[in-house]
Amino acid sequence: MSGSSTPRGCGNPSVGSFSKFDPKLAPGHDRARQRTHESTWVKLVEAVPKDEEDWRLARQSHAFSNPEEMVKTLEDLLDGRKKSQLYKIVYLASRYAILNGDPSRTEAIYSDLRECLDNPNLEDNMLDIYMASVVKFIKALDDLFLKGLLHRAFELVLYIPINISHLRLYGPHKERFSTCFSIQKPPAEIQGSLLLSIPFLVHYLVPELR
Repeated sequence: MSGSSTPRGCGNPSVGSFSKFDPKLAPGHDRARQRTHESTWVKLVEAVPKDEEDWRLARQSHAFSNPEEMVKTLEDLLDGRKKSQLYKIVYLASRYAILNGDPSRTEAIYSDLRECLDNPNLEDNMLDIYMASVVKFIKALDDLFLKGLLHRAFELVLYIPINISHLRLYGPHKERFSTCFSIQKPPAEIQGSLLLSIPFLVHYLVPELR
C-alpha cells in the first residue's frame, strides 16, 4: 500500500528502570481500578438513549437530526486536523487493516499511530492493545446491530464515551456492554441512510483500503 493511504492530520515522522516498589501491586490498586471500571459502566448507561425522546434529544445535541447536519457532523469528526475520538478510532482501525495486509509496514504504522495519538512514547505492545480494543469494539457494535438495534448501534459512537480506555473495557465484556442498551427495532429514519459503521468510515477516510 502506498504512502497515500495516510489521511491528513497524521503523517510519517522519523522515528528507566522501575523502583523495587510497584504501586500496581499495592493492596488498594485492584480496588481502585475496579471503582474506575464501575464508574465507566455507570457513565455508559447514563449516556445511552433510553427511548425515542432520548434519541431525538441526543441527535439534536450532537447535530445529527437532518441530512445537512449529518454530513457536516461526519466531516468535522473525520477531520484529521481536529483529531476527534471517533477519528482516532477510525484511524486505529485503518492502520490495523493495513498491517493485516502488509506486515512489513509495521514500523511506519506505529510511527503514524504515535503521531495521531499525540504520544511519541507509546510502546509497540500498547499500540497493539489499542488496535485490538478497536476491533473488539467494532464486533460489540455489530452484535447490537444484529440483535435489532440496526443503524442506531453504529450511531452510538456519537453519544457514548469512546476514549480508548473505554473501548478497552467494552470489547472484552461484550455481554455486559450489550445489557446497557434497550434493543428495540427503530423506525425508518433518515439516520439509517448514513451508517456510522467503523469499517465504513475506514473506507471513507482511506479510500485505498476498499
